[in-house]
Amino acid sequence: MNTWQGEGIWSDATESCAVQLIINPYGVSVLKNGKDFFFTKDEFRVVEASESGYVKLEVERASLKAFITIESLEAWQTIRADKFDKNRKPLLSVSSWIIVGLVGALLVVILFFTVGADALSGAIAKLIPVETEAEFGKAVFQQVTSQAKINKDSACVAILKKCATIVESFSNGRPYKFQIVIVEDSIKNAFALPGGYIVVYRGILDLMEHQDEFFGLLGHESGHVYLQHGFKRIIRSSLVALTFAMLFGDAGGMTAILLDNSRALLNLAYDRGEETAADTFGFNALANTGASTYGMIALFEKLHQSHGEAKLPAFLSTHPDTKERIEELKKKSPKRSGKVFLSEQEWQTLKRKR
Repeated sequence: MNTWQGEGIWSDATESCAVQLIINPYGVSVLKNGKDFFFTKDEFRVVEASESGYVKLEVERASLKAFITIESLEAWQTIRADKFDKNRKPLLSVSSWIIVGLVGALLVVILFFTVGADALSGAIAKLIPVETEAEFGKAVFQQVTSQAKINKDSACVAILKKCATIVESFSNGRPYKFQIVIVEDSIKNAFALPGGYIVVYRGILDLMEHQDEFFGLLGHESGHVYLQHGFKRIIRSSLVALTFAMLFGDAGGMTAILLDNSRALLNLAYDRGEETAADTFGFNALANTGASTYGMIALFEKLHQSHGEAKLPAFLSTHPDTKERIEELKKKSPKRSGKVFLSEQEWQTLKRKR
């Protein structure tokens, strides 16, 4: 338990005097002129504070209102440890915050139509830590896979972890920790979520003959992650609401807004530009490792041939404009052979249905 005991100066409308103080996780106890007062965390707030140990508290209860000043580094450390420094007095009144919020929202709208929603959401996405981004992807991942039949064979899981490590080496500066799973379902597709989640369906794995095709798929899906396509969409759909939350210092509100909009990914398909960018990212990532880059083309050709066999939700729909994308990839002089990441036994383990 973090507790501090010492002296402070009490100041109210009628007097200023020395008082004895005890600060603990439950609040602040004040001994003043032989009388004890106890203020819960809801009855006081930090008005000023500095790393030197100067602290100014405001206490308020019914008709009682006073300030307590303390000169103690230990007191400040206790206040921070007990998280009382979060009880800071607002710098502006509610009406002032409303005005600031409206001005901020107006600025967002102006930026939206001048700089562009894509550029604005992209700039914001880069400022958010990878760990935070992963939390939003995880929320959707758990929702999608909660009712799915995930391949949990230990040998398969170990190989997918190896594949995740390989995909992490494709990094463009964002240090994602990938999680790759196989869902035992005949859907011929795969998808990626913010933060490093990749879901591969058995249906698309059954189309593959060589591991080059599998890594072509992982290269493409990891491109969506590294280029933050899904996360940018979440931010883009939340811009105005996020502005109000940021202006009011409501971190919890920001999280709730992003989580709510994360679920919108279930009803969205990436557009042509995003798909092409993910193709290019995956192609270049594989080329940089010395692996074959033709597997991506081979897989897309098979997907093109099987397109239309099943009606899928938007976020699982077979990637659009496949034929044109194949032609674009062929212009990049793909390598038909190169470094292999898995042994033949490991590849066949992934191919086996469970």
